[in-house]
Amino acid sequence: MIQIKELKKGLVLHLRLLLLLILFHPAAKIFGQSILLKAGMNASSVAGVPEKTALIGYHVGIGGIKDVSGKLALKSELIFSQQGTKITDDERLIYYYLNMPILLNAHLGNNFFFNVGPQVGLALKALEKRESDRDITANLNVVDVSACMGVNYLISERLLVEGRVNVGITDLSRISVTERYRNTVLQGSVGYYFNRKSQQSE
Repeated sequence: MIQIKELKKGLVLHLRLLLLLILFHPAAKIFGQSILLKAGMNASSVAGVPEKTALIGYHVGIGGIKDVSGKLALKSELIFSQQGTKITDDERLIYYYLNMPILLNAHLGNNFFFNVGPQVGLALKALEKRESDRDITANLNVVDVSACMGVNYLISERLLVEGRVNVGITDLSRISVTERYRNTVLQGSVGYYFNRKSQQSE
């Protein structure tokens, strides 16, 4: 029985790594034009969990922009994100995802930009934190799909601040048959562009 459980864990891990490579392929093509490093805070919750409050977490990632037209660009990122929900002071659900948003980046003028598009997340690990931690990674679907919308502001040619909301579309639980559980994440970020080659900074 123990060997079967270990085999299942190994298969799930390899599946996650395979999906990571598949997701990274289109992002790598976009990174060649302008590279962005970003980090910030999350305020997340899980729709369907009763009596919840926001869990404060973090995210860090790399991304890039490729111009489509004078006012539009395609923005892609790979983001490691800590999210979940706080149920009580002593009980939290903490999920770790590798997210890849692919966003349309529209220049609104005066250094403001509007972002909208889908995000595909890869579940890496899940913990139920009470008096002791319990690994509940097997309870999560491997892939989580969200809709993203946000704005960012260029403080300088290379430095930006950003706010974004990610609303889950797919059910994150693989065991519930009666309730639907979906991620909701508010993000605030600071980012820095390297090798910026976009007319959007003009």
